[in-house]
Amino acid sequence: MSSNKRIQFYKKAINNFIDMSTKDATASVSKEHGIIGLTRILIAMEKLGISDGDCRFLALPDFTFTRSPRRWGAGFPYGCIIRTSGSNEKIPFIPLDFHPNCCGVTLAKIPYFDEDINSLQKRFNEIMNSYNELSLDDFKRGNHFIGIYHHNNEYYVLIHGSLDLVKSNLYAHRSKNVQSYMKTLDILNAPFNFLYGETAEIYFQEYLEYERKTLFYRKAFIMDLFPNAQVIFNKTHEGFYNMNTILLGGYVSSTPFDCPIMLSAGTDLSLVNINNPSNIGGEKIYCSPHGGGYSLNEVIDAKKTSKEIDSDFILFFNNGSKMLSDNLLSLPYSYRTDTDKYWCDIYNMGSIKKKLKPVLNMKI
Repeated sequence: MSSNKRIQFYKKAINNFIDMSTKDATASVSKEHGIIGLTRILIAMEKLGISDGDCRFLALPDFTFTRSPRRWGAGFPYGCIIRTSGSNEKIPFIPLDFHPNCCGVTLAKIPYFDEDINSLQKRFNEIMNSYNELSLDDFKRGNHFIGIYHHNNEYYVLIHGSLDLVKSNLYAHRSKNVQSYMKTLDILNAPFNFLYGETAEIYFQEYLEYERKTLFYRKAFIMDLFPNAQVIFNKTHEGFYNMNTILLGGYVSSTPFDCPIMLSAGTDLSLVNINNPSNIGGEKIYCSPHGGGYSLNEVIDAKKTSKEIDSDFILFFNNGSKMLSDNLLSLPYSYRTDTDKYWCDIYNMGSIKKKLKPVLNMKI
């Protein structure tokens, strides 16, 4: 590809990028990386003859790097919603390397909670072992967890997680079935794995089945733990909203909704009403960040050294020093604790209904 053609796609990616992030150093370097990723999507779509008129990238306040090396290496940050094409597009198209895994959150109100953490752990393991399809650490790996919260005299339980069986069947590098029908293009000196046409449709239908299964198990698990629980939220933030809309750390709905925004183990859990729509690719949607997102510790500015997908990063620290790194994922980080305020108070996309205080988090 000529240099001029590449610049044209890069400029289009910049124009199609909607920045509603915190705009801190971590979000800034993730934006640089994500624009290159979006450039690759646009190039792939042109090569396949797919219209990119509705293609958009929306960065939410939890916009950050991802802890998945494969996802990040393909140009997919976290805390964003990506619209690949319009709903009228005749050729189904799915970029595979964003790795949909049906991760999400289930939140329920429970009548009371007076259990110690050891007995809760014991019951947790017993329930996990009762389901043949579940792995003991499905809801505890990475930043997944189960938490108990309270507000005045109300108690709540939350489960954040996905199932390993989903990753085994939907991740291209783990599924021989997906590998057998995926296509690959060399785009900007890196492989771009994708599906289009009938195989994309088949894959999406498989995804929907795994999403139904994940939603079912998270809800069933809560009901086994607390039989009188009242589920008030059960939604995916890492997968698809529809075939043309990718979720990487964001909730989407066609109507206003309430959702929890997870920040950190020591921070109150915000229950937020999302009541103001966003416009992404010609479609009005109601959306929300799912959490706080990673923030690089003591980094006040950051940038990529080039516009290559695998370029190094220069980090600027608050003591005046610099660091050259080829791997953000290994650096110390913390969780942002203000994304709920950004979304509600700065961007005016909703309102905080109540703050749930953490009682305990189980992550073992």
